[in-house]
Amino acid sequence: KSDLLTLALLGNQFDDLGGGGSTTAYFGAQFGNLNLDGSPNQAFDAAGPRTAGSFRKLRYQLSRQQTLADGVSGYVSLQGQWANRNLDSSE
Repeated sequence: KSDLLTLALLGNQFDDLGGGGSTTAYFGAQFGNLNLDGSPNQAFDAAGPRTAGSFRKLRYQLSRQQTLADGVSGYVSLQGQWANRNLDSSE
């Protein structure tokens, strides 16, 4: 069982720069707990990745969609995350 609390900020700005486009920014902090009690994966987790227990995670994303020509646009995105410990693949 996994419990998760997310606090996030999201912003979006439209502009006329270079034919028009939009910039989006996201920053989120997540606080959770992974409980593997009774799971068939509990022994494997304890012997290796040790993902069970409380965790904290920060996620960020910055993206830009830009008009290049009539009916043509480009998209670029930078994103990442940091965690205080190993995370389960569901995270």
